[in-house]
Amino acid sequence: MEAVAEVKKTTIRPNTAAMVRGAGGSFHKADFIGETLAGLTVEQVMTIADSLGIDTGKYGHLNKGQQRMTVGNALRKIANNEVAKESIELAAAGFREDNELAASELAAAKAAAKAAKAAAKSTAKAD
Repeated sequence: MEAVAEVKKTTIRPNTAAMVRGAGGSFHKADFIGETLAGLTVEQVMTIADSLGIDTGKYGHLNKGQQRMTVGNALRKIANNEVAKESIELAAAGFREDNELAASELAAAKAAAKAAKAAAKSTAKAD
């Protein structure tokens, strides 16, 4: 009988010293693309990539994180072009404004619902 060497498990950890932790706890590179696209949804990043001629359909079989990472890397490749860089920046700024507006509308709706619930509760106590 031959001696079989035991296989050791290897854990690969990314170098997070060169990365920035996002609001959701995930990491992104501290470069132009990482900072510009931080906070955008995968769909918004895909829209930006589509507008710049990147074929995002070929990444449909990947999970959302892999799609975001792969498309981000494709955008890094074309970000050397100043026109593409400006397009990415403008589109990201537009999406960021939309996200902030949607968040403020959601917060206002929640506050209104909370006030209505409190008013209904105080009315019920008065009866």
